[in-house]
Amino acid sequence: MLPIVPHAERGAWNYTISLADGHPHLPVCGDRARTRSESLHALADPRLTGMSRKELNELAGSLASGQAALAELRNFEIRGGPRRQAKADHGRPLLTAADKVLIAIVYLSQICSQRVLSEMLEISQPPTGQAVTEIGKLLAARKLKIEPTVLRFTSSGALRDFLDSNTVPTRPNRLALLGEPALTGMSRPELAELIERLSLRQAAEAEQRKHRQRGGDRQAGARGGIFQGKITAASAGGKGRGVVQHLGDPVQPFGEVSPDHPPRPESADHLT
Repeated sequence: MLPIVPHAERGAWNYTISLADGHPHLPVCGDRARTRSESLHALADPRLTGMSRKELNELAGSLASGQAALAELRNFEIRGGPRRQAKADHGRPLLTAADKVLIAIVYLSQICSQRVLSEMLEISQPPTGQAVTEIGKLLAARKLKIEPTVLRFTSSGALRDFLDSNTVPTRPNRLALLGEPALTGMSRPELAELIERLSLRQAAEAEQRKHRQRGGDRQAGARGGIFQGKITAASAGGKGRGVVQHLGDPVQPFGEVSPDHPPRPESADHLT
């Protein structure tokens, strides 16, 4: 029989089923909230955010009014009109305004993906994506830019290991090999100068191409892909062949033949 314990009042349908012996303890809402709170505290580490916890709190406080305005606008659109009664207190939300600022800063710093953040916080990805979009718009309106870091983590375990023991995942330095003077035909200072000279033009051509694809200007707060600037003008090591070719060769319009590549013959009759 199930270990049913009826309550003192209306115990016929108001009761508690206790766990049988030998069954693992299932996490309850309190455990998940505590785990999420501990993970958020760990993510606020200055090594990840690039700012002290005090500076992070000040930034969250300066964005709080804008977040409240966006939330009210979103609710207005969902309701289709103004409120019919005063705003009620529905308890603590899944993510507070300060939590959303922290999540957006960690993501925009390109430390990890939204999937890793969701796994670490034990929440689904939609709240994480909504926080990134919301805070991204507010930062863009204030002309505040979060610079990417050199840290990259592809799993929540690797991120926790870094926070606990300062262990950074090792990665092969392919860029150092590609920058060898024997391969480039120039010294490393000359290569750096060439990259610096061409990077501005490359960024302009990339933005022009994206403008044609979008059919207009970029919207405020748009992320521009998973990570902006993941592949820079100075690095293409370890990427797929198509990505490397895309970096070096501009896309030709359909039907136009590049002068460097002769047209492919329609048949093999000329070989016989």
